[in-house]
Amino acid sequence: MNTTRVYSLCLTLLAYCAAATQASAQFRPAQMRSSEIAQWSQADCMARANQAFDLEGYFVDSTGGGFYGAHKGSAHAYITCDPSASGKVVWSVIVASTASDESCQAERDRLVSRLKNPTMDGVGGGAGIGGIPGVRTGGTAGRSTGGTSSGIENLPASKNLALNKPAQQSSYYNPANPKDPQFAVDESYDTVSSTDLENQPWWEVDLGAIYRLTEAHIYNRKDCCRERLRTFKVLLSDDHLSWRQYYSHDGSIFGDDGRPLTLQMGTQARYVRIQLSERNYLSLAEIEVYGTTVLGAGGGEGTGGLPGAQPGSTAGGTLREPLSSPPEGSLVNIALGRPAKQSSYYSQPARLEESQGAVDGKKDGRFGFHTQFEPNPWWQVDLGSVIPLTEIRIFNRLDCCSDRARTIQVLLSNDENNWTRVFANNGSTFGGNDGKPLVVPLSGYSARFVRLQLTETYYLHLDEVEIYQRVWWEEDSTAGRGTSPTQPSTRVPASVNLAINRPAQQSSFYNPSNPKDPQYAIDGNSDTFSSTDLENQPWWEVDLGAIYKLTEARIYNRKDCCRDRLRTFKILLSNDRANWRLYYSHNGSVFGDDERPFTLRMDTQARYVRIQLNERNYLSLTEVEIYGLKAQ
Repeated sequence: MNTTRVYSLCLTLLAYCAAATQASAQFRPAQMRSSEIAQWSQADCMARANQAFDLEGYFVDSTGGGFYGAHKGSAHAYITCDPSASGKVVWSVIVASTASDESCQAERDRLVSRLKNPTMDGVGGGAGIGGIPGVRTGGTAGRSTGGTSSGIENLPASKNLALNKPAQQSSYYNPANPKDPQFAVDESYDTVSSTDLENQPWWEVDLGAIYRLTEAHIYNRKDCCRERLRTFKVLLSDDHLSWRQYYSHDGSIFGDDGRPLTLQMGTQARYVRIQLSERNYLSLAEIEVYGTTVLGAGGGEGTGGLPGAQPGSTAGGTLREPLSSPPEGSLVNIALGRPAKQSSYYSQPARLEESQGAVDGKKDGRFGFHTQFEPNPWWQVDLGSVIPLTEIRIFNRLDCCSDRARTIQVLLSNDENNWTRVFANNGSTFGGNDGKPLVVPLSGYSARFVRLQLTETYYLHLDEVEIYQRVWWEEDSTAGRGTSPTQPSTRVPASVNLAINRPAQQSSFYNPSNPKDPQYAIDGNSDTFSSTDLENQPWWEVDLGAIYKLTEARIYNRKDCCRDRLRTFKILLSNDRANWRLYYSHNGSVFGDDERPFTLRMDTQARYVRIQLNERNYLSLTEVEIYGLKAQ
């Protein structure tokens, strides 16, 4: 066996594990390894590795070249599949963990058992192990009943999840053709999507839900210019906000024979992005993304630990379609019935209530509101407070004149004075209650006011506007359970202050002799406050102790003076304190004169919450409250 490769992987794994853990004098990762020679092909071994990680709850970090790398909590693991001269495969399972030697060994043994016995728990492969196309093994479907299995049992069949799904790209070679990105998912290998010449152009597809991905096929164009696709990378995301690199191409040119580049995958994602690493045109003939189960669909852990397979049923044969309300949270139309207004009124005398016609919940294909013929007409809604947004759905009128909304743009504001444009339509005409509304993803944006505005002189009229936020719910223990589908249980948002008395720290200390200073912001006492020294972009942060689903943050400004110091802050979130993402940026307004907190509704996950100024000043906080519920 290739001992040099295994040794190198061990060193890499230990370094990776150490880097992922906060520095500590007590850090000593346990490390366990097992290796054997098996009568498998390398493809079979890789499929078994994918399934082993999947069933043991690991998240795959990297794959390729005969190995998988994955993590679960403090455990980090590699499974390698090296072909031997005899045609057999030499596999190794390597696990490193900050837990005890016994725990690390038990983790390794579970992975080894999954690798060697893919039929355990009644799972395995009629459609290919782990759903990987082209890997097929004989066997009977259904749950194993004992004895010796003649093959791998039934797993969900893979299908091309990207086919005809919504796609977009960073620019257009032909700006007059807004359908350009769809050419890469239209099942025609003679059409080509193409960006303009730019730095690191990208193309992406929205699969519609989070799936388990097993394989990607990337078809290069046939007519010319195949070398343009020599240095691309594949990026994945669950929410279109946080992206992770999954694969980086080595510079070789492919597609001369018309065959695709095939990438075996063992991970989950909703969005798949292909991006060049250099300045060039990005051209794609076709992208196929294969996968199996919508994560969290259906009920229970299911057969063989596959979400969505009901106990007692076979896990194979049918791919579950995406749920209308994803399991990790419900989409709620927060615009319904909210106060609205518009730049002018078609009816004379003006009927101010006309603006409410776009948020009344009625979609009949006619206009809900109508402005005068004027330059840049607009309509807007007040959501009541700054709220994290997920998407907006704009329903056009269908009885006539749908083309009038062709230059619509979406603008957001926290104070109705400072506006940020987050979307501009490309000139195409869209539908409404015919099932073809304009859907604009807004994940990562927060706002109180949402405005729709034309960029030309015309009438603005729409049937309905729906603005969605994703929220999580828990049962209200004080409410009775419903007795029928028309009388559901009362459900309320969770409201536990996760930050109270949790460990906190800050970038500097106004009083260096008081190390407890950062704790004053989470002590439940509105008469104490934390304060950094005068510095550039000072910060304060709290460790919630685990990753939670966050629903709301409340920030109390100091009462005695200096409230203007907190006018330009931002909120950053992290799961591991190594990778931070910007969640909110304050607009410069001063709050707290009435001693009320600044309240931000949230719909994300995090363990660490940081508040940081955007300028040089003191950072002072009276109290910070973070509300949420336990992540599943």
